[in-house]
Amino acid sequence: MKNLSFFDEKKSEPRCVAQKYKLLLVKEQSYLYNNQLKNVNSAVEFLKKHLLLHCEPEEVFTVICLDLQLNVTAVFEVARGTINTALVSTHEIFKRVLLTNCNSIIIAHNHPGGSERPSMDDINTTKRIKEAAQLLDIKLNDHIIITENAYFSFAEAGIL
Repeated sequence: MKNLSFFDEKKSEPRCVAQKYKLLLVKEQSYLYNNQLKNVNSAVEFLKKHLLLHCEPEEVFTVICLDLQLNVTAVFEVARGTINTALVSTHEIFKRVLLTNCNSIIIAHNHPGGSERPSMDDINTTKRIKEAAQLLDIKLNDHIIITENAYFSFAEAGIL
């Protein structure tokens, strides 16, 4: 069995064992870049088709970054929790959002339990994220809660 070393013996540099922050930057040549999220339906379709968010067994909180034309420029997972909760840090969201130089964001998470209705924690988290986004001149376009068979849009409900 070969000994695994944290350092590459040829270069004497640390190997990247795991990324601390997963941030998928979407370039123009990527199949994800052609996704223009102009409305809730296109965002829900993107979440289901490309991220399979509705299939996750625990809550997963995701951020989609958009350019001025509402093209997807970056996608990243902020938190992964239990069947009914995920701890979301506003600091962690915007540390990554600022790296993408995006104009607006859509935040989304799933409810594996089946109900698409937002909890008070969901509503309070959305308010916190919206306030932080406004301070940074980034528009929060929507917060979408997705289940296997339904979704809830804060923008459509008029509570964003």
